Amino acid sequence: MIERKDTKYLRSVFFVNDVNKEDFVIVEYDSNWWLAQILELNELTQELHVLFLHPRGPQLKFAFPNRRDELLIPVTSVVAALREQPKKTGRRDQKYELSVLQMNDINTVFESF
Repeated sequence: MIERKDTKYLRSVFFVNDVNKEDFVIVEYDSNWWLAQILELNELTQELHVLFLHPRGPQLKFAFPNRRDELLIPVTSVVAALREQPKKTGRRDQKYELSVLQMNDINTVFESF
């Protein structure tokens, strides 16, 4: 049985249709968690085309890098989706900030991923 990871700040993702284009997700990549935004969804292959923000977690502040960091990932690499977008802190909406409570939820869920 698949275990749900729903929390106050995160929701579980098991299939591509559990998320939407432009949602922010937490992705496991290279044994770390990363904040990413969904660019495209492929229901047939159950893959997401995502744009990573830097640096990797755990952090509170993130930004889209000058050189786009994109990847096609299987939905099984998604730790969870954020229930609310991170707070925009940049003038051109390129910088984002998580709350301490959001980050704590992410760290807890990631530990059991």
